Amino acid sequence: MSKKSNKKPAHIQAPKRFLTYVIALIIVIFTLMFFVSRRYNMVVQTSLPKKVGILRLESFSWKLESAKNAMTPPATGHHYISVNINITNLDNKALWLTPVNQSYIKDKQGNQYGIEMVGVKDPFQGQSYLPNTPAKGELAYMVPDSKNDLQWCYDLGQADKSKILCQDLDSKLLSSK
Repeated sequence: MSKKSNKKPAHIQAPKRFLTYVIALIIVIFTLMFFVSRRYNMVVQTSLPKKVGILRLESFSWKLESAKNAMTPPATGHHYISVNINITNLDNKALWLTPVNQSYIKDKQGNQYGIEMVGVKDPFQGQSYLPNTPAKGELAYMVPDSKNDLQWCYDLGQADKSKILCQDLDSKLLSSK
């Protein structure tokens, strides 16, 4: 009498093994998507208001910005940062704010990084703002991965450097990038 084998034929085992691999791969992909999206959705806020010259920074937050919202991917060795600002014109007359020309991120060596074309939810509008009128919105910048000590700055184009409004970006979050 021959023993009957409990082993299933190969044509039944292979699809089960394949299905197991597919499910494991899906779990890994969703886990990675979760952790990557958490990193890009982390928003850093600072205590304010902060006044310099005729501008008062009422609120400020920033985050690492996903490249999927950009018109082009960041250059090799770079990443995007978006800032969400609320500034008020303290002058007694209307003030023209043009963030494309007046705002930047700078590092401690003095290098400046200008605005990039990244799709943000609520873009900061360049326009004339009446006295005591808040100007709100988001701006995006591309900075090198190696830069940690960064500041966001708004310069009204005046020669006096004391009239430049700057806000530090938390280097601990940048270094964890």
